[in-house]
Amino acid sequence: MRVGITVGELLKLPEVQGITLLAGTAGLGRLITDVSVLEIPDRFERWIRGHELILTTLYGQPDPYEAQERLVRSLHGGGVAALGLHPGPLHPALNRRALALADTLGFPMLLLPEEMPYAQIFHAVLGEILNRQAALLQRSEAIHRRLTDLLLAGGGYPEIVAALAELLRRPVAFYGPQGAVRASAGEGVLPWAHAELRHWFSSARVWKGCRGAEPRWMERVVTADGQAARAVALSIRTGQECHGFVLTWVEAGAELEPWERVAVEHAATALALRAMQERVAVETERRLHAELVDLLAAGRWAAEAEATERAARVGMALDGAGIAFFAVPRRGIAARERNRLADAVRVWLHRKGMQAVVALRGEGIAVLLAWPSTRPACRARDEVMALGQELLQQLEAAWGRQEWALGLGPLVQDLHAWAAGIEEAQQAARIGQALFGPGVYDHEALWPYRLLLAAGDMVRTPALERSLALLGEGPSGAELLRTLHAYLECSLRVHATARRLFVHPNTVRYRIRKVEERLGAEVFEDAALRFALHLAVKRALLEKAGLVAAPPLSAGGRNMPRSADWGTAAGRGAAPGYGRSTAP
Repeated sequence: MRVGITVGELLKLPEVQGITLLAGTAGLGRLITDVSVLEIPDRFERWIRGHELILTTLYGQPDPYEAQERLVRSLHGGGVAALGLHPGPLHPALNRRALALADTLGFPMLLLPEEMPYAQIFHAVLGEILNRQAALLQRSEAIHRRLTDLLLAGGGYPEIVAALAELLRRPVAFYGPQGAVRASAGEGVLPWAHAELRHWFSSARVWKGCRGAEPRWMERVVTADGQAARAVALSIRTGQECHGFVLTWVEAGAELEPWERVAVEHAATALALRAMQERVAVETERRLHAELVDLLAAGRWAAEAEATERAARVGMALDGAGIAFFAVPRRGIAARERNRLADAVRVWLHRKGMQAVVALRGEGIAVLLAWPSTRPACRARDEVMALGQELLQQLEAAWGRQEWALGLGPLVQDLHAWAAGIEEAQQAARIGQALFGPGVYDHEALWPYRLLLAAGDMVRTPALERSLALLGEGPSGAELLRTLHAYLECSLRVHATARRLFVHPNTVRYRIRKVEERLGAEVFEDAALRFALHLAVKRALLEKAGLVAAPPLSAGGRNMPRSADWGTAAGRGAAPGYGRSTAP
């Protein structure tokens, strides 16, 4: 931040009375931060830093009269605040073209009294600047102390913003991610201005600029219905992370005073520290929740008191009933986004007054709830399903898309049952997502799939499974397999199957004929074969979803076994009691 005096303020200093403004009245607001002397003919641009008051007698110029126009153009281009001409020994005549150019550019040209030494101007200007810097430092320290005390007292975003608004006597707002107004204070901020600024601060370009190496000042004029307001904002950063912007309003044509900019910078620092405090608190809470979920899922602890103590740290009691939920997305989501969603779910559950543990686990989100003992157990399942639907809606609202499957575990009655409850909720979510897509899935309703996963190779009909694997190949294979599964689920009823698949009944009849051609019509006539086929179809769906390994094709090639072969010696892998047997 530059501290200095304007050209207009220089002309009012008592120590330099007698200086005359020759041209460039429009530039009286230019800021002077330093004073320098120029007495060389050329190549002086490399020593110009901007905002200087340049003093010269033109003694080093070959042609003092012609040099004036060139100096005005060069010094203005270099950001010099003003040019002060001293008569010196030459008393050069004033170049009217130079004066006209200075007026056009708004570049002040000053004429110093002949008897005024350079030292007098140096002392007056630099002394005034030093006094202002000292006053600014003193005020900065007071502002810093006030905001620090506010933070130490537990003040949050609203208190910091209110303190800044009181200091500036201007409206102030803190805009967070997605343009959300985290806090605001002061009068005069119009609703339409807030609406436009929320849209501006939510843009990716603004946030990309916020992540630069240095805090970034930005300005924007907001206009609507003939009204205009000018906003000045400063980015709030820690390291390379941007937490948002602190913004205040200034009048048209006005600028923030140096001390006001210092106050905004201190407020931005205080807001960043508060954001980091919240970050540490959130990360600590996430870690405690994740550790508790891992401990309960593993079912290993030195004593029950250890698990109970860990649960108490996050405000959950484990001495009663509970329920586990598990949510998995359709496709992989970065841990940062899943953490954000888990935080939103945690806040929502706490607002509902429920004791809950929410943490990332694997590719999904685990939610453990303490079930109130006051609710009747006979109605628990219905209430759990209703809560699961609400939970899924919260996830989808926070994520913005319907991509989540939510699995429900059994009602847990003691501490040792949590491991099985968490596992069954995870299994229900993964099976539901893989086979049916987004939705809420009760582990009890998925018992055939859970049985197949648990039994492994014990419940197998390899010949039938190989037939289904070949049936599922080709362009229409997936449709045939899906139709066969729906047909068996609907007890071989064509119209019910059509309604389930949202197709015409004739389409179902056509596809089932294709299945009969490949597997044999008798597969639907024998109850034992039909049951074996139903299990095999479910296993085939699990294989396509990657939840179980697919059976290898027979060494004899890709010839599809017929149903008559499934229970004979040729189908040696058929499970006992299923399929057609040649035994008497």
